[in-house]
Amino acid sequence: MFDSGVSVPIRVARIYKRSDYRRRAMGCLSMIINSRPTEDGDALTSGFEVEIFLSYRYEDAVARSLAQLIRVKLRALGIATTAANEDHEAEDDSVARNVRTLVSRASGVIAILTPVPPTNLSSLWVNQEIGFAKGVGKPVLVLRDARLGVDHGRILGDPEFIEFTRATIHRCASKVVKQVQSQIVAQPHRPRLIADDGLRLSTGLIEYAPKLKMSTLHPRYMIDMIRIGFDFMGHGASKWTVWTDKLERALKAIQINGFTARFLLLDPECDDCPPDKQIRILNSLLLLKGVLSRLPRHSRKPAAIIRLYNHRPVFRLAFINHSHVAVGHYMKYTDESIDTPLLVFETKAWSFFTAFQDYFEHEWSEARSLSDRTPALRALARRHGLRYQI
Repeated sequence: MFDSGVSVPIRVARIYKRSDYRRRAMGCLSMIINSRPTEDGDALTSGFEVEIFLSYRYEDAVARSLAQLIRVKLRALGIATTAANEDHEAEDDSVARNVRTLVSRASGVIAILTPVPPTNLSSLWVNQEIGFAKGVGKPVLVLRDARLGVDHGRILGDPEFIEFTRATIHRCASKVVKQVQSQIVAQPHRPRLIADDGLRLSTGLIEYAPKLKMSTLHPRYMIDMIRIGFDFMGHGASKWTVWTDKLERALKAIQINGFTARFLLLDPECDDCPPDKQIRILNSLLLLKGVLSRLPRHSRKPAAIIRLYNHRPVFRLAFINHSHVAVGHYMKYTDESIDTPLLVFETKAWSFFTAFQDYFEHEWSEARSLSDRTPALRALARRHGLRYQI
């Protein structure tokens, strides 16, 4: 995750006037409609409908040239860019805070990885900006210089990337623009950014989504952000366990970093669990146990611990990397949780993150270990005609 104690160079790129944007956006009206602010104030603070954060090492001539090409092409489509690289001599905490602000308000991030002499590894600052962007749920498009090692992107947890050389930066820039249009601009339900600094400072609220369904805060996307921590409380975690390969990678990363994930799930045999949801929880437990069985067992800490609670679900909580929590609710347990609105809080003084963290810890302390319930759950599985054993 992003370490605010490390100085990060910063420059805010010029924000173009709205009149300039209107002149240049006529050729891509349908794209702009997809990203237009809604009546309830879904607008970015820069004055543009879409804003992309460019992360690159300014001292590298190839990265600088590629970034400029991307900036010009995006501007022609009415898409603003910000960057944090040209004031590379700044060395104070305000720099890190400014980077966090720029990334948090951006629609997505384009990261250009180039080698830094003499190690030929990519820039620590760029990697930190990638980590922070993923931590707050931003789509990240990684561009990798061919001079880097073959497995460099995969080591960073980015198995998919666009490779480029000095000779192919024009072609790379064109590919990037297409992906920005399809993966960032055209997303139907991006999280809404909280532009009110007072609200953010006093509550820790940074984003919200009207519905979990079709949002980038859905587990299918958030699971890729997990690196050093994950705590979940909800119904059965079925929206997480269905992505078994991604979940296995996430739990392995947590274990390698010396942490343990925690799953706090509804006991399928308790009075508040309807019969139709029992099978879903049992299946989710099966998938989760299967993932855990494939992880290394020589580690001092388990990859994950599962406990069960026995009352009607109230909140749906997903703590990511010890720094953010996505909060939904269960509508008196009458509707599918896929329609819940989501709020995202970051760790700050007086943030609601702390309140939800305390709530989770209390529920965790009162819950029962899965191993204590194994015989009863096996019997329940047999009653439902399920062949497997919990």
